[in-house]
Amino acid sequence: MTIPASARSLRIGLGLLAISGLAIAQDQAADRDAKSGTAIPVGLSEPLGPPNDPFNDTKTQGHVWGGMRYVPDINLAYYHETNPTKVAANGPGDEARVLYATLTISDAQGGPRKVFAAAAQTQFNHLSLGSDPRRVLTYQDRFSVAGWSLPVRLGYNNDVISRSSFLSRKVNTELGVTVKSAGLDANRQWGETKLGLGWRFSDVRIGSIATADGVTYRSTNSNSQHTLRAKLTQPVSAATAMVLLAQNQSYAYRSTGAGDPVNPTSDVMTATVGVQHQLTEAVALAADIGRARKSSGRTDLVPAATHGVGSLKAGYTPSEQTEASLAYSAGVEELNDTGVSNLKTGTWSLGLGQRISPTLATTMSFDRTRVTTLELDGRVIDSKFYAALLWKPEPRVLVAFAFSRTRRQVSDSLQDFVHPFSNNRYLVNVTYYL
Repeated sequence: MTIPASARSLRIGLGLLAISGLAIAQDQAADRDAKSGTAIPVGLSEPLGPPNDPFNDTKTQGHVWGGMRYVPDINLAYYHETNPTKVAANGPGDEARVLYATLTISDAQGGPRKVFAAAAQTQFNHLSLGSDPRRVLTYQDRFSVAGWSLPVRLGYNNDVISRSSFLSRKVNTELGVTVKSAGLDANRQWGETKLGLGWRFSDVRIGSIATADGVTYRSTNSNSQHTLRAKLTQPVSAATAMVLLAQNQSYAYRSTGAGDPVNPTSDVMTATVGVQHQLTEAVALAADIGRARKSSGRTDLVPAATHGVGSLKAGYTPSEQTEASLAYSAGVEELNDTGVSNLKTGTWSLGLGQRISPTLATTMSFDRTRVTTLELDGRVIDSKFYAALLWKPEPRVLVAFAFSRTRRQVSDSLQDFVHPFSNNRYLVNVTYYL
């Protein structure tokens, strides 16, 4: 198979980025648990999600009116980045200032209704990268009908996807992205048996592209994705449950002016069987294994493919102050490119969180992803390390000191269109709850 390097790199990058918009920009904003982790916008293209409070006092913040709790905050962040253009040879570093504000509206009594709005503006000090405006709006709620629990989520995200983001590894660039999303679940339980049905929709539009050499142009690349899922959970003992999952993801591309993309319709069918086991009160284990089948509306250009998928997960929570997790996941990523079916991914993830004192907490994570294809030789390895120290000197103030390092390693056979790089970022972020 021969694919011109210039067209191939851009097409693969755009296909990946269009798919990644919801996962990177929206799901993390909509699905966060307010009692775990923390969402700290660290500048250039990090997810901007609901402000999570690791000190678990969000229920007492803000102002209550009409049965709803309003929690506004304002934020100022400064960071230094050693290689903001994500080139193979480390370029000049730059500093940036991020101003952002968020508003969370939720049921005062802890009900399921929540509205989250956020706006951010990043200004760079030296490199001519301009400014980065970002807007997020999400709504989530839960209804009950005839014994079914019906969680619903809606979202709008006007953002950018980072050069260092998980799926934008094919073009070291910034892309302006608008994501509209919706989700509806239907859950019911009969005795110990649980059934979960889910529908997800996302419309991802890439509005502008700034290439690594500083050239910016408009783009009309976009895609839409529908996901249908059914999950059946059946306990087999007090500590063990079997899980069956079936899922279909449908993709429709509408891309022009990006190296002649294929624009097929694609479907990925996935079926897995798994087990969940509570080993001890503090240790939870889970594993699943299955197959994913990719088909395309243009099989003459995009081959079909079948991959094995699965995961192993372990969680350790000895107390409310400490949590740790270790996981490996083998999966696939959809792709819009001539001659390439999709990407095989294998990801190791490690997470640690520790509440050191009533006013001090720390969190750390490490992810390493290996990416290959059936049609091309070589591999790409993306890794990211993140660590933060969170200090809450008084209930209305949260200060974060954070460090992250991203690195991309590329086989020699792929370096004509996938460029390696490394980058460090140092951050100070101050949040004030009004």
